[in-house]
Amino acid sequence: MTSVGDLLLHWASENGAGELSTLLSAAEWVARRYGIPTTGGAHGRWVRDASALGYLDVDWQAGKWSVAPAVLTALPMSGGLLMLTGARNQAMEERIEDAADDLGLEYHSAANHGGKGDISPPDSVIFMTDPGTDATALAAALKAAWVPCFALQVIPFLPHLALGPEAPEPVPGTLLKRYNENKRFGSKMGGYEEVLLAREDGIYRFRTSDRREVVQLRLDGNWYKTSHEEAIYLHRASRFTEPGDTLRWRAESDGERSSIGRLIVDWGAPLPPLHARAAVLSSGTAPWFSETAETAVYFNVPYALAAAIAESLQQKLGLLDVPSGGKRGG
Repeated sequence: MTSVGDLLLHWASENGAGELSTLLSAAEWVARRYGIPTTGGAHGRWVRDASALGYLDVDWQAGKWSVAPAVLTALPMSGGLLMLTGARNQAMEERIEDAADDLGLEYHSAANHGGKGDISPPDSVIFMTDPGTDATALAAALKAAWVPCFALQVIPFLPHLALGPEAPEPVPGTLLKRYNENKRFGSKMGGYEEVLLAREDGIYRFRTSDRREVVQLRLDGNWYKTSHEEAIYLHRASRFTEPGDTLRWRAESDGERSSIGRLIVDWGAPLPPLHARAAVLSSGTAPWFSETAETAVYFNVPYALAAAIAESLQQKLGLLDVPSGGKRGG
């Protein structure tokens, strides 16, 4: 049975691009249509998760989205696992079946699960190959681009966090919402609450005169254009200075796979889109959300990538002991 996340991806792939508000409305409608109990912001989190999985490219500030081009990429140190991401309509579903049959390959759809109250992200299509497999031939059969290992190749391109261009302050009378990371909103810590005035520095969300919803950072009385994720890390950069305050990494073992592990991220500090995509395309699956620890856990993440993500976000990566009494990873 096709998952709800896949239905939304098929719809997005057929439409190609459009207004973000339309995509959000589609996700909200599908959740209601299939009786999925959601919490506030679930449709936005679905878009975020689909973007991290490499299916969508989203410009939150401009309010636009487009389906990403189809790409076949190798997962690091995975024994020949290849993930297909990007546009996936009915024609692509047929090419997946035909390519697997023609090349004698096995593949499976890995179900992705969001957090409690979320719409499930699209499934991940994973091909199982051996050293003799011609990945370029598979990519050609799928009409997809071949990228040997996105998770490692993207490291030099991770943007280093910096204040964005200055922006005008909200016009008087604008309905403002300020981010409060110390207050619980439903089942999660952190959320936006209405305020009368921007009396102090912080992260604010509001609608502009053309009805676009934007996030801006007020710092030392100045306003800056940014995104929610980048604003969180900019705000934390000077206050969270100890290793592991926000990002932690645990090696999988102390043996041959000691350079591969889990990247553990606080719920209150979601990774910016490109960083999230790099972490997700390490395993090919969405992160696991721990409600007890209030963290998102990304699997099969190379240490080199985890360290690069932390550095680019002005954070100090905490190194945790490997499980079962192993040696410290790093």
